[in-house]
Amino acid sequence: MVAVLSMMRAVLYRTMHSTLFRVYTVTMAVICLVLPLAIWLSQQPDLGLGNIIEGDLASLTLLQFYGSGYVSGSFLAMFAAVYVASFAAADFKTGYVKNLVQAQGGRVSYAVSLVAVALLATLWFMVVGIAVTAVSLPVVGQSYLMPTFADALLWVAQVLLVVSAYAAVALLVVAITKSEAAGIVAAIMLSGGVAEMALSLVLSNIPVLPMAVRTCLDGYLAADLAQLAAGMAPEANALVEGGLTLAVAAVLVAVVLRRRRLA
Repeated sequence: MVAVLSMMRAVLYRTMHSTLFRVYTVTMAVICLVLPLAIWLSQQPDLGLGNIIEGDLASLTLLQFYGSGYVSGSFLAMFAAVYVASFAAADFKTGYVKNLVQAQGGRVSYAVSLVAVALLATLWFMVVGIAVTAVSLPVVGQSYLMPTFADALLWVAQVLLVVSAYAAVALLVVAITKSEAAGIVAAIMLSGGVAEMALSLVLSNIPVLPMAVRTCLDGYLAADLAQLAAGMAPEANALVEGGLTLAVAAVLVAVVLRRRRLA
């Protein structure tokens, strides 16, 4: 446990002080100005753009604004997963990973640390995005409602687990291939729901499979993310599905790192 915590502290410190992390943070902050700008433009009658978001905007909560702008379309999921894949791939590309895993249990500790990076990066990008949205909406004259603390906590926890689960699967691809390109492609395909949709389509068209198997992906992570994008927390489904996927991916990353050559 001491070795795991020591490795995690070192990897997280390196993450937070890396140029890549700063670049992604600034990029997230800039991108989260797009929605307020779009709302402001839609309020200019001369442009005739109409409403960017349907309904009474003043009745929406902050999380609904953020969700419709950045959780919707899997943007946050792809953004976080691509970052995590790039960060991990850089360690393989430079050979730095060999220095990290020399101690006994180093490979497992490193795998746990990478999953911690996925959780930390996802949470940080969410905090930055929500903060920028909260500050910039009133600047353009758009009011919003604040959710209750309990609702906000449940929503953030579910988004965190679902998005981190996608990032952890992208980590698994990087661990297997040691390729940044493969990791980024996997991050986009998985987080964007493309792989999930394709697998669901294949399973649903194999009649010999039990119905439970054929429909197992119908309400999986992509469906959870779609509900969360609307600012709604789908009971505890995303906590269970996201948490289990994250745990399984973390174990598989550890298994792969233990068995493969890192040279």
